[in-house]
Amino acid sequence: MKREKDEREQNNTTAPAADNGSTVADTTEPVDKDNTTVAQQNSVKKPANDGKRWLPYVITAAALAVMVVLIGWVQGGFSDAAAQTLVGYWSDAFFVPGILCVCFGLLLLASNGGAFDMLSYAFKSLFRLFKKDVVDRKYGGYYEYSQARKAKKRSFAYMLIVGGAYTLVGIALLVVYSVCFD
Repeated sequence: MKREKDEREQNNTTAPAADNGSTVADTTEPVDKDNTTVAQQNSVKKPANDGKRWLPYVITAAALAVMVVLIGWVQGGFSDAAAQTLVGYWSDAFFVPGILCVCFGLLLLASNGGAFDMLSYAFKSLFRLFKKDVVDRKYGGYYEYSQARKAKKRSFAYMLIVGGAYTLVGIALLVVYSVCFD
């Protein structure tokens, strides 16, 4: 019984290779439970990501949209004021969150470039002086710290792109305000 089971498992895990004119008749290629060979699995292209690439863009756009609505509501953008006033309110409502997002993206760009490494290392060293266990050091010195920071770069393009789009909408509304109502 066990021998038959072993033979069945062996038959399920290997399949004869394609006959390409070779004289070796006992060549086998491993297959999985779906009866696909490793070569067949490698030839099937898998997507580069599973949709998570767009998540920061969507979250940033939603957060900026909430800020736009709040700023528009506080300024009176939902009132029945004159069109000139409303365009000015909505220009401000789009421009301010957009430019703030672009500025934060530029700060991340500077941080990824190492502009704040010395300052952050100095503060971490200062706070480490007040810990009980002084021996517990993650990095040997500044060089190791800066190399570890270089390895941990954060993405910032989504902030520049989404913030730039909101800023451009605010500028377009400003142009409409200036041209049509001046």
